[in-house]
Amino acid sequence: MVAMTCDAIFGSSGSPVFKMEAGRPVIVSLVSAIGDVNGEQVSYGMDITEPLKELLSNLRSGRGVYPPVSFGAKRIGIGEGRSSGGARFLKP
Repeated sequence: MVAMTCDAIFGSSGSPVFKMEAGRPVIVSLVSAIGDVNGEQVSYGMDITEPLKELLSNLRSGRGVYPPVSFGAKRIGIGEGRSSGGARFLKP
């Protein structure tokens, strides 16, 4: 748990906290709560630097990513079996 001096208001929970590193913004935490220490407003969160690096590495390598979804057409024909899914109709 870290206490940060960044401004936050109620409803900010889950918002990213950035730090400028080599001229680029880097996410270092997520706001979890707000409070005050010695009369100064603080935001509480956790250091997510390492977990975020691991997550991004996994995403880049394809680990932990759902397989692509195909939105293509599916060809069906008469008498090709009923195990392929779809609506079922009963004849009287």
